[in-house]
Amino acid sequence: MSTRKVVVTGIGVVAAPGVGIDDLWKGLQEQPKALGPHLVDNWDPEPWLPKREHRRLDRFAQFALVATHEALEQSGSLDIDPTRVAVSVATGIGGLQSLEELVHVADQDEPRASPFLIPMMMANAAAAGISIKYGFGGQVSTPSVACAAGTQAVLDGLRQIQWGYADAAVVGGTEAAATAAAHEGFRAARALSPSGIARPFDIDRDGFVMGEGAAILILEAEEVAVGRGAAILAELKGGASTADAYHITAPHPEGEGAERAVRLALSDAGLAPG
Repeated sequence: MSTRKVVVTGIGVVAAPGVGIDDLWKGLQEQPKALGPHLVDNWDPEPWLPKREHRRLDRFAQFALVATHEALEQSGSLDIDPTRVAVSVATGIGGLQSLEELVHVADQDEPRASPFLIPMMMANAAAAGISIKYGFGGQVSTPSVACAAGTQAVLDGLRQIQWGYADAAVVGGTEAAATAAAHEGFRAARALSPSGIARPFDIDRDGFVMGEGAAILILEAEEVAVGRGAAILAELKGGASTADAYHITAPHPEGEGAERAVRLALSDAGLAPG
């Protein structure tokens, strides 16, 4: 496998506690305003996206484009061959709000659906939107593997650079599916926390809390980042992806798949467990 080093040079985020990494950090240090769902209040993408552009995008894709804008501002201009920049932006559900709107319009006596609703609801709309806006012509992909989607996107971008198919990658995840219908579906599945508190690693955990947002990283081959004078925030040394092959929602009771993923990631990164 390639020993090409991959580094992080930019971070962007849209989340309920704050839009942008500085406001997010401030928001995380405060007490939550509510127990959930945690939504981005008073969302207005216009400071970053022209109205003509954002009105053709579902909320989940808007989040991804705005987070990408911040990440690219931090990393600096990617003045490299744009066909060597990959995009891997994941989502679990995609444009659910646009889908619900399309269903609502279709139920009317005289349906008048927007011609953009189908591309707005497609899961790959966020990744495609980033590729089109910035002219990135490398591989564009959309992992859709539920809660693991964003992490899988980071791993996919890492491999694109390590294996020499790309020199940089825009990676991350985005979601805006905290609608009333989705809330009812998760409630019926008994997946939501009755206490309204998310504590996944606590012995008293009782479910998850719905929210929305996006996070984007800019990955680059180390020699590319150094060559253009970019500030390096971190090195991404390795990763791994496995399946429990056990149940549609429940993890393996012994954590078998998770253990294999950790061991494989350490091996991939050339690290010992200590």
